[in-house]
Amino acid sequence: MKSRFIQLGALCGAAALLAACSSQIPANDEVPDRTELLTIAIAPNSYEQVILGEVYKQVLQRKGRDATVVTMAASEDSLLYTLGRSSNDIVIGCSGRLLHDTNPSKAAELAAQYPDFRNPTPEQQDERREATYKAMVSGLSNGLDAADPSNASGCADATDGLAENFVPIFRSAAVPRETRLMLNNASGAMTTKEVAELVSEAQAGESPKDLVSEYLDSKDV
Repeated sequence: MKSRFIQLGALCGAAALLAACSSQIPANDEVPDRTELLTIAIAPNSYEQVILGEVYKQVLQRKGRDATVVTMAASEDSLLYTLGRSSNDIVIGCSGRLLHDTNPSKAAELAAQYPDFRNPTPEQQDERREATYKAMVSGLSNGLDAADPSNASGCADATDGLAENFVPIFRSAAVPRETRLMLNNASGAMTTKEVAELVSEAQAGESPKDLVSEYLDSKDV
């Protein structure tokens, strides 16, 4: 009889453990769809945005995730604002510009720490990139997240000391972990000089799609 009680207790304990574990497994509707088309929104009237959109789109496609690029309406003056529309999943911005959108007071505070932003030392550049990125991410609204910042930077017309590294911002519900790693892969492939050259060639009339395809081939991405 004692043996039966011991066996019954063990079974109950196992059942309780299974129930506890099952409660931690997200329901199917909480797991992002790994095959659904991703929409990358880019700002209008910007060759830099066109090139960035192509880079991230083509890297995603090469890694097995379908993606497309759309141009924001001129009335949408914020990259983050457009993510509020359900049809858009990803935007690529410059970290400092994005920080001004998410936390203007923190942007001003950080900018004051880097007055000599045009000629930073490598150490200052790394510190500035990480500080700007972390502050920007902390200000993102619920449902949004950021991939890793690229070493490449843009937004050359920025007038303060914030870093302006390219950063993909995305809706968490649309981008699972493996897709985020794809975005990181795209970010890591670029340098500031290379992006500037691609932009210049696109402005001269070359096809952005073909330029980026050849560029990624050369990077073996």
